[in-house]
Amino acid sequence: QHFLQRLSFEMICSALLGRRMGALEGDEPLLAATVRSMECASSMLMSPLQHWHARLNTPTWRGWVASLDFMLLRSHEHVSACISHPTPSYVDALLRRGELTAAEISANVPGLMMAGFETVAATLHWTLLHLALQPAAQERLHAELSSVLGRDADPCRESVQRMPYLRAVLREVQRLTPTAFSFLRRLPDPLAVQLPSGGAARLPSGAWLAFSPVGLATDPAHVEAPTEFRPERWVDAAAVHRERADHPLMRDGFSHGPRMCLGARIAQLELWLGGAQI
Repeated sequence: QHFLQRLSFEMICSALLGRRMGALEGDEPLLAATVRSMECASSMLMSPLQHWHARLNTPTWRGWVASLDFMLLRSHEHVSACISHPTPSYVDALLRRGELTAAEISANVPGLMMAGFETVAATLHWTLLHLALQPAAQERLHAELSSVLGRDADPCRESVQRMPYLRAVLREVQRLTPTAFSFLRRLPDPLAVQLPSGGAARLPSGAWLAFSPVGLATDPAHVEAPTEFRPERWVDAAAVHRERADHPLMRDGFSHGPRMCLGARIAQLELWLGGAQI
């Protein structure tokens, strides 16, 4: 898991900044700060104190602020380097388009790093475990990769488009073991939820609503043989149409619509390329 974290961190930094960070060769302070910020954020999110962490200035809050401050400082340094010495990267593309200032880009880089490295590491981890338990799926994937890439070619966006089984494997991994196991929304208005019994549960405005993709994705009423690892279910177009779980909110951990993860496209490309290479 630690290796996959370092690998995914290198991939996201290469995509965002166009440069290697050396995380595979040794300790990288920016990686440590990114991990620490996510640990603190998760702890506060699950804590009954919630926003009181900030008011009470708890150690968890101070740890989150310190790690985020460090990430912002390093992000500003790297964005400045991209301006001084342009290299092909996501940040360079944003700078050339001129839609965001350097300060605005620097402020968003930490969020993209957090969104694009841990999700990728966890999904690759689960992918290796599922394939290790399913030799037939592993052999079929290997055959597809060998057919498209040969022995020496590196995967790219174009070659991944010719790997439907690779994409199906990752889709099935995300169905059974999603990286984002819950989506949280705070209700702006009261909401009445209809119950199977015929009644209704009335939720007040301001209540937190947790929506998990796991229930629907493993419900036999919506998915055939829901506990089985079957990438084939996502290859055949007719089968996909029958799967009610093939909803935009169920396909991965990046959500959908205006609240979709900003780093979704980068993370998805990382998964494709990482899955093909590993």
